[in-house]
Amino acid sequence: MSAAVFHFPEYKLTKLLRKPGGKTVADAVAEAQKGLGLLAGDCLAEVDKIIGELDPACAALGASPTREQLLALYEIAVRLVGLSSVAGLVELDRVAYSLCDLVDRMIVSERAALEPIMVHVGAINLLRQRREQLSEEALGQIAAGLRKVRDKYAGGDTPPAKDIGT
Repeated sequence: MSAAVFHFPEYKLTKLLRKPGGKTVADAVAEAQKGLGLLAGDCLAEVDKIIGELDPACAALGASPTREQLLALYEIAVRLVGLSSVAGLVELDRVAYSLCDLVDRMIVSERAALEPIMVHVGAINLLRQRREQLSEEALGQIAAGLRKVRDKYAGGDTPPAKDIGT
C-alpha cells in the first residue's frame, strides 16, 4: 500500500513576503491594485457587453420560463460577478451575485417568477448608467431592497410563481 503524498506549491509572493527586506504586504496589495487598475477599462467594456445580453435573455423568458432559459440567464449574470468589481462597480457586482442566487433558487425549486428577475436586471442597468449620481444612502437602499426581493422569493411569499417548463 502506498502512502499519500502531499504537495504544497511555493508561490513567488509568499517567498517575497517571508524574505527579510522583501516586499511588504502593503506593497504587494498596492502593486496588485495598480495591475487591476490597468485592466479596469477592458473590464468595463466587457461589463457593458454582458449587460447588453441581459435584456434579450429576460425577454426570452416569457410567461413560463424553462429551466434552459433560466440557466442561460444565470450564465450571463455570473459573468458579471467579480468582473464588475475589477471595473470599479462593486455595487453592480453585488446585484449580479444576488441575481445569480435568485435564479439558482428558481432552478432548484423548479418555480420561477419574472418580477424579482426584472427588479434585479433593472437595478443592474441603473447602477451601470447612473452610479455616479447615486449617494451612498441610495446605494444602501437599493441593496436592502434587493435583499428583501430575493428573501421574499426564497421564503415562498412570492409574486405568482409558476412551475418552470422543461
